[in-house]
Amino acid sequence: MESERLGYDIGFERALLDWIRKHRESWRAARRQQVAAGTTATEKQAS
Repeated sequence: MESERLGYDIGFERALLDWIRKHRESWRAARRQQVAAGTTATEKQAS
């Protein structure tokens, strides 16, 4: 986590922007594949 690396709390807004920059694109691609395949994380947890 960025806060741990820096040694102080960076706050929600900065953490959110950091996640968006680093992870959103791959998350969205994986989510699109799940939706196209007809499966979601919620469905996987229920089974």
